Amino acid sequence: PMNLYDTFATNTQAEKDGFELVLSDGPDFRLAFVLARAGGSNTKFATRLQALMKPHRFAHEKGTMDTGKAEAILAQVIAETVIVDWQGVMDKKGKPVKFSVEAAAKLMIDLPELRSVIYEEAQRISNFQAMEREEASGN
Repeated sequence: PMNLYDTFATNTQAEKDGFELVLSDGPDFRLAFVLARAGGSNTKFATRLQALMKPHRFAHEKGTMDTGKAEAILAQVIAETVIVDWQGVMDKKGKPVKFSVEAAAKLMIDLPELRSVIYEEAQRISNFQAMEREEASGN
């Protein structure tokens, strides 16, 4: 029989502290993001999203909110509450970029496809379950 707890339970601490999403891991270069969950026990995500969307609630509910504004808000919320740290991020000219909320927000605006990948991975519950299984098995 299927155990719902094994299937859907998550590591609530990992949801807040984050997991490592590795985009590239070569011998000379590593590109990775540490991501908290977009939701779940990371209540900062929903609280911040709600706060930034509040002035636009009517337009959002009526479907008249400017798409660019909605994307900018999501980018800011991801930068503030989902991206915990990063390694190997560079600007357009190949210079290393130190993690900051401001730098993360700019990256999320500049690279909407990266924002989509980060947002999807930060919502995927399996990213916050594996840690629990590894910790239980002692790995």
